[in-house]
Amino acid sequence: MIIDSKKTKKIYLNNQKKRNGFSLVEMITVIGIFGIIATAGFTAFKEVKNRIVLNEAQANLLFALEQAQNRAATGFGTTTHGVHIEEERIVIFEGSEYVEGAGEEIVLPNVTVSTYPVISDIIFNRISASTNASTTITINHNISGEKKITVTQDGRIITQ
Repeated sequence: MIIDSKKTKKIYLNNQKKRNGFSLVEMITVIGIFGIIATAGFTAFKEVKNRIVLNEAQANLLFALEQAQNRAATGFGTTTHGVHIEEERIVIFEGSEYVEGAGEEIVLPNVTVSTYPVISDIIFNRISASTNASTTITINHNISGEKKITVTQDGRIITQ
């Protein structure tokens, strides 16, 4: 920059102009970059949230099975204990069969639960904690996949 002493005016070399602020193109570029970063972050957050929902459902089902098994193994009450499994909820109950409205209900939101072979009640025998049948329980989340829990006839609970 050259300053003319007579006119005290600033003269810019090479057609340079004094710039204040940002141009419209620069602003649109920055907003576009922020939009891309926000979209990527939102997608990653949603995937993590779906995995958390599936893991939480597996943990709740595992808790229910272990609770019923522990009650049966310690001889709590005078009879067997079990877990009633429906598509979107499970119920820990006492007795040899589930009675509607009895027991401790755990709702499993945003997942579906199925068993193979198809049974609705897993009963743990008193003291031995063995079950009435071996079964594999599948917890399915339509976006983040599935988790499985197997209950063997001798009462072992295996997560997969």
